[in-house]
Formats: sequence, structure tokens, C-alpha cells
Amino acid sequence: MFLPVTCCPVPLILEAFELAGKLNIEIIEVDHLAVIELAKDTGLTTYDASYLWLASELQGELVTLDAKMQRATKGN
Repeated sequence: MFLPVTCCPVPLILEAFELAGKLNIEIIEVDHLAVIELAKDTGLTTYDASYLWLASELQGELVTLDAKMQRATKGN
């Protein structure tokens, strides 16, 4: 679905993209097959499993109030 350009002025969209390029954001290649396996193993959605996978991949801590995700983090 395409949004009409009238929803956001083009100059603001361009400014947002310019600002985003200046942020210190690291792009991580996602192993989609691993995420699907993780979702299958934990019962999480692939969306939620993506966050769990990323936290594991970066050796970080996943902070969530979601009880199902909290249980899944204990197994990983």
C-alpha cells in the first residue's frame, strides 16, 4: 500500500532520511532461518523471536514486560 505524498510533505521526508543517515545505527544481517527455528522452539511469533535472536547474537540483554518472551529468554 502506498501512502499519498500529501500525508507528509516531501521536504520533511527528505530531512528525516538525511537525519537518519547521521545516526550511529549498526545494520545487522538477520539469519531468518535461525529466527524461524527459534520461533518454532519457543512458541514466539517470528517478530518476537527476531528480538530474542538479536539479543542473543549481540550477547545483549533482552528487556521485556512480555511474560512469554521472558520465559523464552530463560531457555536461551
